[in-house]
Amino acid sequence: MVHVPQQQIQALRPVDKSISPNSVPLATPDEIIHVETHPDPVTKKEIVLWDDILQAFDNAVQVRHKTMVIPFLKGKDFVILEPRRIAAIPDSVLDVIVRSSVADNNLTSLQVQQSESPAAPPPLPPSYESTIRGRRPSTRNGLPKYGASSTSSAPSVATVNAQCSSGFGPDEVTTSNNSHMDRPLAFPLARGPQMLLEGQTQRVEGASCGDKEDQVTLGDMYRDGKGVPQDYHIAMVWYLKAARQAFAPAQYNIGDFYFLGHGVRQDFSQAMEWYIKAASLGHAPSLFSIGFLFHDGLGVRKDCTQAMDWYLKSANQGYALAQYNLGLLYSQGSRGVRQDYAKAMDWHFKAAFQGHAPAQYNVGLLYDFGRGVPQDFGRAMLWYLKAAEHDHAGSQYSIGFLYDHGQGVLQDYIKAAEWYQKAADQGYEGAENALDTLEKKWAGY
Repeated sequence: MVHVPQQQIQALRPVDKSISPNSVPLATPDEIIHVETHPDPVTKKEIVLWDDILQAFDNAVQVRHKTMVIPFLKGKDFVILEPRRIAAIPDSVLDVIVRSSVADNNLTSLQVQQSESPAAPPPLPPSYESTIRGRRPSTRNGLPKYGASSTSSAPSVATVNAQCSSGFGPDEVTTSNNSHMDRPLAFPLARGPQMLLEGQTQRVEGASCGDKEDQVTLGDMYRDGKGVPQDYHIAMVWYLKAARQAFAPAQYNIGDFYFLGHGVRQDFSQAMEWYIKAASLGHAPSLFSIGFLFHDGLGVRKDCTQAMDWYLKSANQGYALAQYNLGLLYSQGSRGVRQDYAKAMDWHFKAAFQGHAPAQYNVGLLYDFGRGVPQDFGRAMLWYLKAAEHDHAGSQYSIGFLYDHGQGVLQDYIKAAEWYQKAADQGYEGAENALDTLEKKWAGY
């Protein structure tokens, strides 16, 4: 007869964060929940996975045994092991400390819902980065609405992967027969170089002689209206000249023009084709943009797994926006992406260290609510301050909140008001109400 080892379990029960460890009542049977334990391959201890605890108590902050906080297990280098876990204590009921229900009612502006990205003061931060380089797709009359383009000419996932692994020349067409590469230009170049400001003649000469970097620079000037009147058509001419030389920044910019509907009809499938050309040359922003199109199903079938793959290719090259979006996807959890706050923190850290303000803010939020890391209001404040240096309104509000409630800092209503006001000056929803509530506190209400 084969002996089957008995399944090990750990008893857990929720305890309100506001209750002192010395005042916790005895556990009652109806509040106890059991989770499975596992033999840890590293420490050889019986352990409980933190993800299993979060599944049972989605607002968990930490785990205690009587008055002792149970830490996450660490390796010999004192680095917290992944996935996060704690040592099991058999025949005991562990207290899972959960955020106070009373506090939750007072902190609705800072809640984190497990089905969303890391919580923020209202309004919630976007669950996904919805722009490329901060520019929103055009919705002008006569152009398709964002996400409404036909997918009939879109390259398949297999086509995308094959082209990006093998590469192709600048004069080849991906799937469409309507590429600008094979079509006569429909707009003149007559208003080109002569409209440039004095001092740009060297750049014009270089571009006219085929210097691809100068050609993109001139295209950028016309795109942004810097030194010349803004003209998307002329910008496209210069980008196309550089793109014929297999210059990835030019191919990427053409993709952006199709994505945004600048000077051309908005067409996400065409945008994808141009991003693929640049991505085949290892261009990190284009790798990110392909992931973005897959995530939102623009020009291709929506596929979060493909989005993750392309984001990783871009993020591994150090592209901050891809790192930030990976952090959001792991925070949110979605089809094909398992929610993992520890991984979310890792990716947000990578972007935050590059000065990406939204990522710095999200690092602060994760510390603020103990998601993926032990809760630490002091560290949350430090990251909020970093983002606030970039005038990030959500961080300004959060700094005010920490001062208002004395979390991680000494309670200071004056400083709280100053930071709330900075957020309110930017139109941040909730900041005006916070100021009104603060005034009532001063008035003795």
